[in-house]
Amino acid sequence: MLDACDDAELDAVLAHELAHLRNRDAAVLTAAAFLPSLVNGDYSLWRDLGLDDAPAARLLVGVVGGAVVYALAAPSLPGAPLSPASLGSFLAAAVAVVLLGGVALGVLATPVVFLARSLSRTREFAADRAAARLTGSPATLASLLERLGDAETAPERDARATAGPARRRGDPTGLHGLCFLPGGFGDDGATADDAGDDGFAVRVETRSHPAAADRVARLRDLAASMERGDA
Repeated sequence: MLDACDDAELDAVLAHELAHLRNRDAAVLTAAAFLPSLVNGDYSLWRDLGLDDAPAARLLVGVVGGAVVYALAAPSLPGAPLSPASLGSFLAAAVAVVLLGGVALGVLATPVVFLARSLSRTREFAADRAAARLTGSPATLASLLERLGDAETAPERDARATAGPARRRGDPTGLHGLCFLPGGFGDDGATADDAGDDGFAVRVETRSHPAAADRVARLRDLAASMERGDA
């Protein structure tokens, strides 16, 4: 990026990113993406507790947590505490919650994914507009988007689309929603490394950024409005 831009274009890029900071887009988009991230496995309670590589500790936490939940639920279960009827009812309820809860999360996450991506595109247009007004030159940002979008040296694979273990460990590539150029979430460029530890990764065929052509068109319209004194 530094080699591809002149000073005016770098100012436009920095203004774009400053607009994201001013609009608190990181907080907004993080909140919007929480449910899809939870379903996709991007969020890990074990990682936050520092137990990613400690199966014995994870088992202990699970047993203690299950015991606490059972103690709280025991008065509402049939039979005496720790009786076969009580334990059987608790295990059946736990299995039902895990199975039905996973299905419910998946169903709820599907529309949220598209709403979150739509919100991301809207915030991207807003950052472009703010950058253009701050620099006073929408054409500079528009020409940069055109040039970078058409660059023959553009990488074949977008590193921000990485959905593997690195991102789950908190790798900053997961912040694709705030990157200057668009990042796809389709199957293009996917490899086995993109999958989780079990070889499976949820992939959504949508984009977190607007197409460069749409951004350029809006910037051209803004430039025309500024020349007429309408904006």
